[in-house]
Amino acid sequence: MPIQSKVTTLQTAFLYLEDNTEERLEFQLVPDEIAWNKAAEYASVPILGRSEPIRVYSSSTTKIFNLTLGFMASVDGGDDGVPESEIDGRVRWCESLVYPEVKGGVYLPTPTVIFVFGTLIDVRCVCTNVAPVIKGPWTTPDLTSYHAIISLTLEEVSDRLLSSSEVRT
Repeated sequence: MPIQSKVTTLQTAFLYLEDNTEERLEFQLVPDEIAWNKAAEYASVPILGRSEPIRVYSSSTTKIFNLTLGFMASVDGGDDGVPESEIDGRVRWCESLVYPEVKGGVYLPTPTVIFVFGTLIDVRCVCTNVAPVIKGPWTTPDLTSYHAIISLTLEEVSDRLLSSSEVRT
């Protein structure tokens, strides 16, 4: 089963750092799927004289996105691949998202990213997991990879409350 199906023609799928919009990672290949999960939590409230409690909304989990990105280097420059020297940089860029920033010996919060996928997704997130797989073929003698697959887990960070009617529109 392929990880990605086609090369993006419009730059409408990318991640960028919220505090540095110049630093962004454009998706080279469109993922076959992007999955997300959000669950509601309900409390049982007993009512005197009622045989069952009623269910009352208490909270919900954050929305968690799972996606797998693929990057292919160009072997001869005649395709839509990137230079092989950029594959390692893209892996390291994604990996840096799970590390806090350290300035003057002080740990700053984990960087937030904006995840954009066409008109479907445009959310502020933190990256909670990065799982890169580096694949051959390899260059010699420095063993630079021509292919990387990076699985990311992004957790939405929201500053405001949403109602069900807002989510539907």
